Amino acid sequence: MDVLRRAGVKMDFPCGGCGACGKCRVKIISKAEPPKEEEIKHIPESELKEGIRLACLFKVNSDVELEVAFKEEEAKVLEQGIMTSFDIDPPVKKRRFLIESSLKTLPLEDQLTRAVGFPIEPECRLEVLRLLSRRSSEEGTAVIKNGRIVGIEDGDTTGEIYGAAIDIGTTTVVLSLIDMITGKELAVVSALNPQKEFGQDVLSRISHAKWWHVHVLQDLL
Repeated sequence: MDVLRRAGVKMDFPCGGCGACGKCRVKIISKAEPPKEEEIKHIPESELKEGIRLACLFKVNSDVELEVAFKEEEAKVLEQGIMTSFDIDPPVKKRRFLIESSLKTLPLEDQLTRAVGFPIEPECRLEVLRLLSRRSSEEGTAVIKNGRIVGIEDGDTTGEIYGAAIDIGTTTVVLSLIDMITGKELAVVSALNPQKEFGQDVLSRISHAKWWHVHVLQDLL
């Protein structure tokens, strides 16, 4: 199992590699070692004679030639569902502003905060002021979160607020682009969860993360 992963061979281990599901079958072309008790339970005797073994239980002690016998079934990802009515109140809002000539004598930060009516978020201050200093127009749109300015945009973009909705499931991952003003789904993409090769269930993946490397599973997403 570890050798196949290091070699980049994509193969599922639904039980997390403990020999309980019997799914990770490989055919040993070179001489195969005697089958283990778990393999006898899951693999017919005729296949055992042909060199079929479980990758998670087969220990590689020397060079070995094998074929992956496991065939992954095609999966259809559910991307649509029933949407109930709800109130739309996104945490990010926008406000159009105009810096009038009477404000030009003030520092840039004061010009913006007076024109918008909100202070700048301290963590975003440098970037907001940098964008403000590069603007060619006195009009623009301020992006506001939790009562503080976190960004500015050219022109009137008050009608453009987008959000991402991510459904990270055990088997699949679905990402939707949402219009945060109307609540309409504009686009959707999906894929099988790449973590499934470390176990079909959450407990198997937790076990792998606990005893091996949690960053391996994190990097897959």
